Amino acid sequence: QQGELSLRLTMENLVADIASTYYAIAQNEKLLNWYIQQLELSAERVKIAREKTKIGVGAELNELQASLDFRTDSTIMLQQRNKIENLKATLNRLLNRAPDAPVSVEQLSKIPVERSYDTVLKLINEQNIQLLYGRLQQQIAEKEWSEAKSLRLPSVNLSGAYNFNNTATPQGTTELTRIHGPMVGISASMTLFNGLNTSRKIKNAQLLAENQQLYTEDLNASISHQAYALVLELKQAVELIKLEENLVTLAEKNAQI
Repeated sequence: QQGELSLRLTMENLVADIASTYYAIAQNEKLLNWYIQQLELSAERVKIAREKTKIGVGAELNELQASLDFRTDSTIMLQQRNKIENLKATLNRLLNRAPDAPVSVEQLSKIPVERSYDTVLKLINEQNIQLLYGRLQQQIAEKEWSEAKSLRLPSVNLSGAYNFNNTATPQGTTELTRIHGPMVGISASMTLFNGLNTSRKIKNAQLLAENQQLYTEDLNASISHQAYALVLELKQAVELIKLEENLVTLAEKNAQI
């Protein structure tokens, strides 16, 4: 069971890395489109500042500042393109493909669905691999504790056999001897004193079991707090999306002006 959970954890981490990289590419491609629009606006500002300087209603300093902003926006746009290429190479590595293999992602347009904390907490208790692995480790520690305590109990051994022996001696006084039949034996033993080794083993196993229980409880609390923070973060993100959609509309009008 430990091996199965370890395999599931490895697979889930890989899928999570793939999904995270995929959505990072989609997000950064949206940013690239915004940087391209910003660069177009910067070029337009340079053009307007230059025309103002020519007709004498603008200062040359404004033209130089606009040119500087244009070069800064150009640098940002090129850096963003390079970042996207690196993310695509990372995704190809996770997918075991060539680093320059073409990658195409769909642009995200839907607003994520909010999740309640109770729903997420229920799924965590049922499906979280780390928590399931910790609980399994706790069960193993408790079994080892029980196994250590059993060293104080008597040991009973049961044995059984079936023997068959046929001996022939034509030249002797006894020409033929046969022995056959089942044999059953039972024995019991009990250790009276072994230098307190049994007590030490029981105490160590008890401490390990108690520590594993505390670790599992701490892990459960830690994951629950992380889930609560992520639920709040998702809720705030959805609210920000709705708010900033209106800001985009205002920014577009401002850019047209």
